[in-house]
Amino acid sequence: MGHPIKHYKTITKHRHTVIKHCKKCGIFWQGMRHDLSKYSPVEFFVGARYFTGTKSPNEAERTSYGYSLAWMHHKGRNKHHFEYWTDYNPVSKKIEPVPMPLNYVVEMFCDRVAASKIYNADTYNESMPIEYFLKAKSRRIIHQETSDLLESWLLMLKEKGEEETFKYIKNLVVSDKNKFTLWRLYMKRKTVVIFSVVILVFALLFTGCNLELKLPGEPEDVSQVGINNFVTRVQEVTDREGVVVGTESVTLSNQEIQEGKEFYSEVKEDAETGISVDRYEEAEKSDAQNEESIFESKNYYVVGRIVKDGKSSVYKLAQSDKKYAIMTVYNGAQLGVIIDNINLYLVQIEKKSYITIPKALLLDYDNAEVNSLLEDDLLDSDKKCIENGTTTLDGKEVSYNKFDDGSISYYKGNTILMSESSDGTVIYYDTVYSSAPSGFFAPPAGYTPKALTPDNIKEFSDLIGGTTVE
Repeated sequence: MGHPIKHYKTITKHRHTVIKHCKKCGIFWQGMRHDLSKYSPVEFFVGARYFTGTKSPNEAERTSYGYSLAWMHHKGRNKHHFEYWTDYNPVSKKIEPVPMPLNYVVEMFCDRVAASKIYNADTYNESMPIEYFLKAKSRRIIHQETSDLLESWLLMLKEKGEEETFKYIKNLVVSDKNKFTLWRLYMKRKTVVIFSVVILVFALLFTGCNLELKLPGEPEDVSQVGINNFVTRVQEVTDREGVVVGTESVTLSNQEIQEGKEFYSEVKEDAETGISVDRYEEAEKSDAQNEESIFESKNYYVVGRIVKDGKSSVYKLAQSDKKYAIMTVYNGAQLGVIIDNINLYLVQIEKKSYITIPKALLLDYDNAEVNSLLEDDLLDSDKKCIENGTTTLDGKEVSYNKFDDGSISYYKGNTILMSESSDGTVIYYDTVYSSAPSGFFAPPAGYTPKALTPDNIKEFSDLIGGTTVE
């Protein structure tokens, strides 16, 4: 007799545990894609049929048939399994293991620790992952370098505990510059990378989210509901079982609505590079605002330029407490991302449309946890300054701070001039304002809401170069 509900709960709980581990190890967005293939029919139905709750259903399928089709499907689509990393050796003329990239070894570590927690439940202790690893060590077909690395982390977990081990691994991830080069719109206060948001949405669609999600209380076109030159925008969001998980009421003036439209107007591609003369002049004024304090206030609006691989484009970024708004060009497409107290919005400028993604559907519907994860990733709250001093830019003396993730920020007095990441991405801060109008954090007036469906998400992902789910 099968147990589809129990199996679904087990694999979902495991996946969410892996995501939390990956976040602590510095690969949060990769973790969001973990084990999505388990929800496909070829894997899910086998898992439900052979479910026990104490061991992998694949073992029972092997007992019945001598092999596991579900496992062969899974290992060929998930790169955190060492079994994926084998190839034909033309010298030995055999199939042999090859070294795994660091980020997938990290995910494999997170997976193993999570599996021990789920299957052992209340009896779990931090020696169990290494004990399980050592039982089959002599029989495992894995590259020696990968095996040694994984074993060293599992041993560290046993001897030093989770907190120190996760911190150690995260430092390795940060320093692995050649393999982790996701560009950032804003270095001092990182923004969500747009294609990572799309990956996150794919995760929603493949983990039980209603594929034709209808949001209760979808706001009308705000340009049509003005009363006495003001618009009240109310949202009520429910989960998949119809339970209301949050409401949002925002009143916008006509001026704020217009400011929102202007924020999401098109920005320049192929912009000039270098720090502008106006920026230096602004910095040399005696009454120049302390921009570090502006950012710490979590209420600001920035217009600048991002340069990556020789390409330059304008970006706009705003924050108001827990709300964020981003507008930029990515792979030639004019795109925006809004994060408010309840939803994420993917804004498509050319088609004047947007997709709404309820934050309440993420991570067991824990909205507070989603806020925490997003803020940690956006603000890089654990980034530390390891060096500071003075140097010369454009013939002018400036100060700098170097951080433990390899990025460097340059200042002139109270003014932030630019930041440079370890992968060569350069961010220029052309204008910094000490407030962000409310109109920035709502979909632009006149834009059409689109349903949260695979076709609409695919259309959005195609604009930024396509996204695949492994």
